[in-house]
Amino acid sequence: MVEDDCSELPPDSRWTDSADSPLVIDTADSLSRTFSVLSDEEVRHIIYVLLRHDETTISLSRLTRSVSALVTVESRSLLRDRMVHRHLPRLGFIGIVDYDLTGDPHVWLSTNADIVDKDLLYDLVERTHRYERN
Repeated sequence: MVEDDCSELPPDSRWTDSADSPLVIDTADSLSRTFSVLSDEEVRHIIYVLLRHDETTISLSRLTRSVSALVTVESRSLLRDRMVHRHLPRLGFIGIVDYDLTGDPHVWLSTNADIVDKDLLYDLVERTHRYERN
């Protein structure tokens, strides 16, 4: 049996009260798109690492190393390519992450709280991570 300890707030002062940042899904299409993106294990682990990271931003190389430690991958370079060409654009499109791939590439959780309720996202990713690890 999985213990339910997701009642605590995300470990970061960047979060707002969920009453101030409702989950905004304006169409069935955007709901489907959000769940489609979150159905990918690598994407959930990207979000998990970002939620657990102490700094506001994380370098793409560190994010790749951290995610590769959580999932089975053929190689880090293939994971990095999937992150750059698929996962980050999809996460950016639905408003969960922002990223800058120029110079020293880095990624951070979006501050656009009007798109996705961060507490709900935190609960979803934490619960899924615990379930997948047990």
